[in-house]
Amino acid sequence: MNQQAESLPNDSVGPKALAALTPLLAIGMLFYAIRIYTRVVPKYKLNAADWACTMAVVSETISYALFAAAVRFGFGKHSIYVSSASYRKIFQCLFGVILTGLWSSTFSRVSIAALLLDFAPSRAWKIALWLLIVLQFIDLLGTDFIELFQCRPIRAFWDQVPGGKCNAPDVMQILGYVYNAIGMLGDLTFAIMPIFLIWRLSRPVIERCLIYFLMAMSLFATGAGVMTNIYAYPYGRDSPDRLIEMMPLFLWCRIEGCVLIVACSAPLLKA
Repeated sequence: MNQQAESLPNDSVGPKALAALTPLLAIGMLFYAIRIYTRVVPKYKLNAADWACTMAVVSETISYALFAAAVRFGFGKHSIYVSSASYRKIFQCLFGVILTGLWSSTFSRVSIAALLLDFAPSRAWKIALWLLIVLQFIDLLGTDFIELFQCRPIRAFWDQVPGGKCNAPDVMQILGYVYNAIGMLGDLTFAIMPIFLIWRLSRPVIERCLIYFLMAMSLFATGAGVMTNIYAYPYGRDSPDRLIEMMPLFLWCRIEGCVLIVACSAPLLKA
């Protein structure tokens, strides 16, 4: 153990992850603040899309705080330098990051869909958007249920519990891919649909291009989802250096959440 410790630096990639994530969250919060301002001044006109975005911002803020707390306890360091007590606290925080992060991404996508409902030219378009909204909520509830009951008892996720059991890592990986696939399907749909909806508007071409660009920013979230799938791996406890190996996966998940907040607020910047 001592020889292994001497061969590994006692540093952390956590601060670098926070340095990459914090500006994105700050931009998302700024865009959200501008969005809300344009929706209440000079006239109050908040709707379901705005409230869904608010839920996403609250969830992402909590998720970011838990992510930062996990880094504070040693997430991103080599496991040999992290005490058992800190290890438990890290996974308690990451459990919260997973749950709140799911809510953030889902409500951001719902906000985008609700915004597109205002441009829907026909009943068929509206039905398609409502089906996507329902699919996002089903995906959220199903994934949350699986996360909550993946370990029995729940604290077996972050602690060694006599008789505790967790679902097989391969099963959790497949379910993670399913959730990401449904989310990416929504992101791609919300980026493509404005081509057909916005181009019908009686506005100058440059203005329509600007609106489309702002509404198509969910494509960046699709890219983050691809990176999440690349770095995804089972939640097994057999990896000797799990704390540092898990960092890219959790970082890209949170980048996706922040980008989605930017995407759901950006179209309102035109105001």
